[in-house]
Amino acid sequence: MASQLELSSCPTAPDCISWSKDNLIAVAGGDIITLLVPRLKDSDQNGKLWDNLNFAVNAFTAEEVPIAESLSFKNFSVGEEQSHRHVQALAWSSPGLGKRKYETSEQFDERLQVAQRVRAFAWGPHHNFVVATEADEIVLLRVTSPYDILTPGPQQWRVDVAGSFSSATLAVNQLRAHIYDTEKVDENTRALAEVTRVADHIAWSAAETAESPASRSTIAFISQGRLFCAAVEGSSQSDDSKPSLIVLARHRFLHSHSDLTGPLRFVPDSRLLIAFGPDSEFCVDTVADPKDPSGHSSHHLDGRWDEVTGVAFTQTNSGASQLHITSMLSSSDAATAVLTLPFDKAESATAPAWQEALVNTKAAFGTQHKLGTNVLDRVWGLATSPLGDLMITATTLLPSHALSYVTENDQRTSINITREHRHDAILPTNGGTSLLSGVTSAVLLFSLKAHLAQQNTKTGSEVLVQAMLDCANGSASAVENLLADASRESIEPLEYARVLRARLATTPELMSARFKLLADFALEISTTADQIIKPVLQTVVGGILALPEQFSQAGELSSKIRKVYQVLDSRLHPGRAAASMDEEIQSWREECLICAAGIDFESTKWACCTNGHRFTRCGLTLLTMQRPGISKQCSICGMQFLDEWSLEALAQPQGDEDIVMTEETIEGNKADGTADKAWVHVSRSSTEREASLARILFAAFDKCIYCGGDF
Repeated sequence: MASQLELSSCPTAPDCISWSKDNLIAVAGGDIITLLVPRLKDSDQNGKLWDNLNFAVNAFTAEEVPIAESLSFKNFSVGEEQSHRHVQALAWSSPGLGKRKYETSEQFDERLQVAQRVRAFAWGPHHNFVVATEADEIVLLRVTSPYDILTPGPQQWRVDVAGSFSSATLAVNQLRAHIYDTEKVDENTRALAEVTRVADHIAWSAAETAESPASRSTIAFISQGRLFCAAVEGSSQSDDSKPSLIVLARHRFLHSHSDLTGPLRFVPDSRLLIAFGPDSEFCVDTVADPKDPSGHSSHHLDGRWDEVTGVAFTQTNSGASQLHITSMLSSSDAATAVLTLPFDKAESATAPAWQEALVNTKAAFGTQHKLGTNVLDRVWGLATSPLGDLMITATTLLPSHALSYVTENDQRTSINITREHRHDAILPTNGGTSLLSGVTSAVLLFSLKAHLAQQNTKTGSEVLVQAMLDCANGSASAVENLLADASRESIEPLEYARVLRARLATTPELMSARFKLLADFALEISTTADQIIKPVLQTVVGGILALPEQFSQAGELSSKIRKVYQVLDSRLHPGRAAASMDEEIQSWREECLICAAGIDFESTKWACCTNGHRFTRCGLTLLTMQRPGISKQCSICGMQFLDEWSLEALAQPQGDEDIVMTEETIEGNKADGTADKAWVHVSRSSTEREASLARILFAAFDKCIYCGGDF
């Protein structure tokens, strides 16, 4: 799966590439964003391993920027409506914001129209993001998604201001304190304290506690070459309709440096911050005392003068973090391409695989166009895969000894995907392969295929399974904490969903069976999920039937799911279930929507009414899918499931009104043989309440329960 691609676009800004936790790659090229989706199953006859989806950046409409009459030069527009709409930055949100718990992509382009122009943005924890404007404001925003099955909100995306503070106030106060404490200062230097302080680069760290919206995190930004950090804490009593983020202490770091620039990045799951100067890079501990020199380390950039265009992080087998750096013109021969953090004891490591791939790409381009070594490479961005074992770079190539005339139709960007993990281990031992660690089965399957593509010898499925099991052990403590929370007397539906997911994801037998299924798919062995259906359903059914009774009484759909689970439980445990099931449950059957005949429970995969109409059963709820357009399919094993967003029972109620069920009888003409027709208006009260069994079930298992694949 590690390969080279070519895109028909050209980036116009550095840091143009981003790799999501869901294994989707976004590449910004001019006014086009290309989404790269890996093919996890067999490629087509042309050997295509990727699907490319191109999205054009939106342009301003006449409603957004009305067409005005010609004005004088003094009053002329700054040109938003005339801009090229080129993407300046893009980044993926944290998982779970989009439909089916996918991530969403945010891009910043030249056509952004807000009351204040945006200079930088960054995603933060818990679906928050921060923007820095030209009016010296840093605004904290919270995104509310319509795709939250447990707490259904508005039927549209919503962005609320959760807090703000002035970057100018912080920067100016720090500068004033320095200037006015100095006895001999000229007037020009003193005037610097009064100028505007715009944040050009901004970053947001991970939260101290991933599951708690009230957890503390850190926002770092660079204003006029100076580095500042602000501690941010979510309000524990904030209402969803009025989200709030409290800005706590704010400090300046690296006091002796006023020429800092971007990119600005936090090391994943850490408070270490990476910043750059004209000839050095800095690793700052934002938890340490800002005035303590031991709180930061630096490393020289080997005299390179071109700007840094990409930053990515990997980990060694010992758990140490490594920093990978690309610059615009010197990436292919730079001595400092990867460093171990922190820098005080670091030595430059061996050349990374992405740098070697870049050298090979330059050589191939020179040979193809008869340029020899006269090739200029421009590296526009760098990103790492969710497990940290793969790296991607975006590069454009030009002749270095002559002018190059390239039209927009001839623009090309070379994408190199290389495997950085060069040790004997198949997967990074510190990556975490459990479903609770945020790594999906699609990511695992992709990494396994990348490993197998570089192996000259065959690898057995047992070896791959053991590699995944070795990486999954790190999530045991998180599971224990979740199960401990479940012992409380009263917990929220979201916590029930987390416990159900934890039990399914960490049961040793199920984990081994799931990894065996993924290994077979990676080795392209013909296999299905049939052998894992029974043990998985035993775990799911047992967990759902153990939920409090009131959840199954929250709606008709929840009641149906509980009944079919009770029927299946009676088949799985005949002796135990016979005494606990009443006669109503034992005789319960679904009804065929075609002929109104009964449907007996004969299989977990299919159903057939007494008149012969056949249907597919949902792999999760086990209900029959009798209407078109209500199903979804696992992208790995192909199992069919009900699409929760197509079910009327899970639709968002409109307002607080409750329409009662009424019956209108239209008398027919008996002479014509027409019977009376009863027209029933279904009550909106049939919609599932927020705390319902159906909502908990779909929230807990938003991935395939058999292989963990996406839908």
